[in-house]
Amino acid sequence: VLFRSYQTVNSGDGDGFLLKVDLFNKQILYGTFIGGSGIDEIRRVIVETPTRVAVAGYTLSNNFPTTQNAYQPLAPGSSDGFVAVIDLTKAGPSGLVYSTYFGGAQGEVLYDMARDSGGRYYIGGYTLSQNLTASDHFPISVVALNQVSAGGGVDGFFAILDRTKGTNGLVYSSYVTGPGTQIVYAVDALPGGVAYAAGSATADIFPAGQPRHETAAGSTDGFILGMKFPALASLTAALQDAVASDLTLPESAAPQPSDPAPSSPDAQ
Repeated sequence: VLFRSYQTVNSGDGDGFLLKVDLFNKQILYGTFIGGSGIDEIRRVIVETPTRVAVAGYTLSNNFPTTQNAYQPLAPGSSDGFVAVIDLTKAGPSGLVYSTYFGGAQGEVLYDMARDSGGRYYIGGYTLSQNLTASDHFPISVVALNQVSAGGGVDGFFAILDRTKGTNGLVYSSYVTGPGTQIVYAVDALPGGVAYAAGSATADIFPAGQPRHETAAGSTDGFILGMKFPALASLTAALQDAVASDLTLPESAAPQPSDPAPSSPDAQ
């Protein structure tokens, strides 16, 4: 695309792209494609420093560029999430600081990402991989809000990755699950190991004994999960709290799960 680009040409059916723009002087300061031979879409951009940017999204490419320090260097399925970090000062392969797939065998879309002060990435989206067979391989941590899918068809997920740990970089991962369709659209990370995930659900997603909404759920409800990981630095994440906020949507306004088809790009 431009000088110092990581990837100068579109290498597939549709690549993600990243631009750094000087709006005052109306100049493009940096530009690059990122992707493989399939369709790739960037959903979230985080400026870590003036010269380093993290991006996240989903890919249909089985040759999406990954790095040696990736958590999942190979495509686990036909549609997967990805997290990548790009150094804007370097051209070519050296400009890709970190890149990993995230997903299982049946298809994922990654919608949002946040970063904490320790450099860990908090990601959320949805998955069709329910780990019903050994080949599904959706990554779930030993400690999780939901280690098992409810088998409703579409599950949300919330995960934390540490890019300094390579294939051991999964800090935490959980299904957000219940009968029907659950999707995580937004995540955030706060100081003190606090994290939030929000999205839509067609069923009760909260485990027995946890605080939950008091009103009857509609056909599709919004949800907010608040989580605290007091031992995050030692990679022994502990779920302390789950708080639900009932944001019932009218049926006509409810988001529809049109995205999950792993053979086609996300339409939103």
